[in-house]
Amino acid sequence: MSIKVVSIHRYPIKGFAAEALTSEVLVAGAGFPGDRIFAVENGPSGFDAARPEQFPKIKYLQTMRNPSLWGIGCRFDASTSSLTLSRDGQVLVEAQIGTAEGRALVEEALQKIMAGEARGPLRLLDGQGWQFMDSRSGFMSIIAEETIAELSRRAGTALDPLRFRANIIVSGLPAFGEFALVGQRVRLGGALLNVLKRIERCRAIDANPATARHDTDLVGLLERNFEHNDVGIYASIISGGRVEIGDTLATQPPLAADNPPPSRSDLTLR
Repeated sequence: MSIKVVSIHRYPIKGFAAEALTSEVLVAGAGFPGDRIFAVENGPSGFDAARPEQFPKIKYLQTMRNPSLWGIGCRFDASTSSLTLSRDGQVLVEAQIGTAEGRALVEEALQKIMAGEARGPLRLLDGQGWQFMDSRSGFMSIIAEETIAELSRRAGTALDPLRFRANIIVSGLPAFGEFALVGQRVRLGGALLNVLKRIERCRAIDANPATARHDTDLVGLLERNFEHNDVGIYASIISGGRVEIGDTLATQPPLAADNPPPSRSDLTLR
């Protein structure tokens, strides 16, 4: 049975709702295009786009502490720098965030939407090429839908795949079968990837995209049933190409020149 892509998503603003795609062109050495290219500073963070560096996720709005973010639809058009936030199908704000006026409109709307959850002024941060990932290299993420199905069975409820915030969901693997790809090169559509490591999870995956509330204890479930809290894998892009829904994922012969995967660390995905 072949392994096929069943869905593709990006998250323009770190912690906010997903934007569904039918295809994307991956670029060698980069993160997933348009993914987590913005973040909302929850009180002063010290982030400087001229000298970007990784900060703890608690500096920003994020679903581990702000599950209500799942209720805010997010769409970004890079060609016009237009950001649209919506809720229940109604546009909350639409602005060109390439201008100070546009960013101010978005920040004013967010301050109202997140009233009671803001620790200080909410400021939309543009990484200007920096991606606000929890890993230092802006990796892309892949999960098998069979893994989500097994977790759903163990949890006794159907889990929305979106709560795991993967860029690519594939089918055709056994539950947790994506772990066996770590350390391998894989062809995904027209791109070549290096699978680096498993993704360690936190309470962010307990936020239900449909209700925008925490409603599970999946980290506890993972630890009790599997003695780990990992779901999905990180991969880097060796050579770029287009990936579409329906494309296949296949392992490739190893090359001595490929960098070995890093040792497991506390990298997480939110």
